[in-house]
Amino acid sequence: MSRSHTAFRTCPLCEATCGLELTLEGRSLVKVRGDREDVFRHGYVCPKGLALVDLERDPDVVRRPLIRDGATHREATWDEAFSLIDERLRPIHAEHGPDSVAIGWPPARRP
Repeated sequence: MSRSHTAFRTCPLCEATCGLELTLEGRSLVKVRGDREDVFRHGYVCPKGLALVDLERDPDVVRRPLIRDGATHREATWDEAFSLIDERLRPIHAEHGPDSVAIGWPPARRP
């Protein structure tokens, strides 16, 4: 049986950067709570962060890169996925400028 241990991380689900206290057994996440020592959130965390245990256990979560191949998707290596992103993203950026791409939340507005 794996030993239980605690790890402290920043929640990856939004830009609020809540501090998390994670309880793991081996590499398996078994409990999530807010990190009381976190300087920004002082132990408070939203329901999304608390649901990380359920998210990790969800069999439908994509765990490897997928590349669309017509109407279906196929698994790919990380190197292949990042190479394809680079190949397709550079022309978009070159043609439409730096505001044509984002990383998940709106970028700061420029004056």
